[in-house]
Amino acid sequence: MNCRTEVEAAMFEMIKRLQQHGWTPAEVALALADAAEDYVMLLASKNAGSH
Repeated sequence: MNCRTEVEAAMFEMIKRLQQHGWTPAEVALALADAAEDYVMLLASKNAGSH
């Protein structure tokens, strides 16, 4: 299995779990996308500071 496959499997499990708390799949997907973007920006800023 590659990283993307494992991430997608975890994401689908997370969506299923969070639906039980009342969130729609779209709400969860948008929150995941926002969080992923924030994390990418954090990683980029850490890498820029190390050069």
